Amino acid sequence: MKKTVRRGVLVGVLATTSLLATACPAQPPESVNFAFKATQVTVNSSQDEIRDPIFGTCISLTGCSDEPYVLMINFRVKIGEADSAQTWVTGSRSYSQSSMGAGSTRAVTGNAQATANFNNVVPLDVLDLLDTNNHLEITGSYVWAMEEDTVGVGAAADKTASVLKDALNDTIAKGSVPSDTNQLLSLITSNLGSAIVILAQNIPLFGLGDDVMGGGMYVGIAAKGGLADIVNNSIASTPFPNLSIPAVDLPPDITRGGFYTTTTSKDFNGQQWSCCGGSHTWNFNAGPVAAAA
Repeated sequence: MKKTVRRGVLVGVLATTSLLATACPAQPPESVNFAFKATQVTVNSSQDEIRDPIFGTCISLTGCSDEPYVLMINFRVKIGEADSAQTWVTGSRSYSQSSMGAGSTRAVTGNAQATANFNNVVPLDVLDLLDTNNHLEITGSYVWAMEEDTVGVGAAADKTASVLKDALNDTIAKGSVPSDTNQLLSLITSNLGSAIVILAQNIPLFGLGDDVMGGGMYVGIAAKGGLADIVNNSIASTPFPNLSIPAVDLPPDITRGGFYTTTTSKDFNGQQWSCCGGSHTWNFNAGPVAAAA
């Protein structure tokens, strides 16, 4: 009798669900606009600083203060959708922070934020993944923390973006969402690692230019509802892996990073890189952007 009742309830639920689906066909998920940007920089110790050991006088030919800035190689790609990768560069040495001595902190505003806008991102929930027409989108920014010297490296960033696009199309765009969504971050980091290997194999030596303090990668998952809950729980226990690009200084190794979902704002503070006798700390924010009126 007990089994009969359960079976009857199940049949009733399925019938009701079928009727509701017929009466109220599923609506396509709504899109959101999201952005990733720099918000603050601190020069912990100046990379350019050289002082007389006796009198403490600045003897550096370039001065004893730094001009930090960031370049971002941004991307978006959908898991399992062929050739869906897009890449572009934001930021410029033209918007570097001028004359920052050791110990100084400055809010980063305007063009110096190197804002990457991810418009019309469609967050998916667990049930949305059952529709094969829906493809979970991954967004991200590969950050280069820079210190302005003599020669810019914008051309290197553009070339990196071009190669990264092909690498993402060869990895994430050919993948599939795991049946166990708790493994989603593992899939993403594995594929990003493979993409970086492809990148390292195809990037030429760029030569000298502005000093590279370090690199980081900040990755968004277009998830909402229950799927966002699963991803956020995984984020809490999943550190972003270091990704090495051997034999070259540019593009830089990825030694900082993190994940976010397109459901709420998230700060990435205290992102510190040290190189060439100096150390800089950056803060970043990923968050929703209101639609233009």
